[in-house]
Amino acid sequence: MKIELVESTLVYNISVNEKDYTLYVSETENSYYNQELVDCETGNIVDDEDLLEQIMDEISDMPLKF
Repeated sequence: MKIELVESTLVYNISVNEKDYTLYVSETENSYYNQELVDCETGNIVDDEDLLEQIMDEISDMPLKF
């Protein structure tokens, strides 16, 4: 049997101006990061680079807790 983890995903619940989003951040085996921001109300992917950049800046400032 061979089991291989291809992607590890972090999931964040985010609320901005009374709007809820889910952010999926995944790292592939090549250390490449994928980011997908989803509107919780519609289920659609949000294509707002400024908002995504703002969220990623906030996340990078968060202390790590295990």
